[in-house]
Amino acid sequence: MKVRANLLLVPVAVMAGLAGFLAGRQAERGGSGGGSGVPSLTADWNPGATGRAGRSDAGEVAGSAGGRRSRLSSLAKLGREQVQEKMGALMRSPDAQDRARAWLDFVDGLEPGQFEQVVADFRSMGLSGSNLSEYATLLSAWAKHDPLAALDFAEKNTGNVFARQTILATWANSDLAGAIGWANGHFQGTPDQGNPWMVGVIRGIAAGDPARASQLMQEMPFSRERGDALVALIPTVMARGATEAMAWADGLQDSSLRDRAMREIAPRLAEKDPQGAANWLAAANTPEAANTIDDVMTVWMKASPSEAVGYYERLPAGAMRTEALSSLVSSMASTDPGQALAFLSSHRGEATDPIYGEFIKNSAGSQPELAVEQIANIQDVQNRDRTYLKTIGKWMKRDPDAARQYLASGRVPANVVQQLNGG
Repeated sequence: MKVRANLLLVPVAVMAGLAGFLAGRQAERGGSGGGSGVPSLTADWNPGATGRAGRSDAGEVAGSAGGRRSRLSSLAKLGREQVQEKMGALMRSPDAQDRARAWLDFVDGLEPGQFEQVVADFRSMGLSGSNLSEYATLLSAWAKHDPLAALDFAEKNTGNVFARQTILATWANSDLAGAIGWANGHFQGTPDQGNPWMVGVIRGIAAGDPARASQLMQEMPFSRERGDALVALIPTVMARGATEAMAWADGLQDSSLRDRAMREIAPRLAEKDPQGAANWLAAANTPEAANTIDDVMTVWMKASPSEAVGYYERLPAGAMRTEALSSLVSSMASTDPGQALAFLSSHRGEATDPIYGEFIKNSAGSQPELAVEQIANIQDVQNRDRTYLKTIGKWMKRDPDAARQYLASGRVPANVVQQLNGG
């Protein structure tokens, strides 16, 4: 099983999740934001209507519009130090759910003129790095009141893309043309670089206008930013069902985008329909599809090993079958090295050096001797010796007596023995 590096920074992942959360929050509140057609973040909200059993009494949450407005307006009367104290107390709340609810109420209670100071204080208190979801909620609320002021502040005071992308995502929902214009006008890279501000725009409209979001993504050049935009779209296309998600990916004109979409979508599809995901990859029959079936088979092996093995047995010879075998061996070796070795031995004619490497890596922890014995099957001499050194080196740390006894058995190349013995 291959381990792919996660190319997305944590803030990007938080943004992707938060976009859907805020959309749900706005939808459940209803109302409009100043005639913009976007639900207002300060509209009346009764948590009791959303399933908060036992928490809808007037003593805890104002159930009437008048009570809600009164409670929110009281926050505007507080001085800066009092607002800071309240903000700090909220962030120290040990209960994550209660903190999230209270923070939304706090943000709802801010007047437009308070946002700049509150955001500045939030950052100066060191909260923007450890409370990204709260930070994003605050920025989004400011963007609904005055996106240009929020962006101006972010440009002058922040060094990464998180704040500006968050603000643009919110603005794009009410003024797409304005958000696009700002994104293009403030991009200082070359034409062959990805515009990070356009990622925020795409993320903002992904749920409401996935077709336009997809178009904007495909207009971007090959870049990390385009990959970020694609990942932002995945939850939206997945929510439309497996058939539409696969059709969306197949319809992407750029082959590298299509490959990336397939790599993101197939393992998710496999959670519910591993055979459907595998059939989709097999039909594509591209190098990236072959690489991705590794991930699908890994998911399938957890759900139904016998079905996964049966599917592999029916695959024709080629890269797809080889990658599937690699995944099966890796999964088996992690739980039962003996079974994995028996399966690998019965398909020895198809086993490649990387497949033996998967077996060794995943079985060495529980059965090191069984793992080391298979290193001799690696055909590339340099790779074989490196694997001996790495695997036996770890074994010597866990069980030095057993490892040294194996070294003395004569089954390990002399040059490797010499290196392991410090010669």
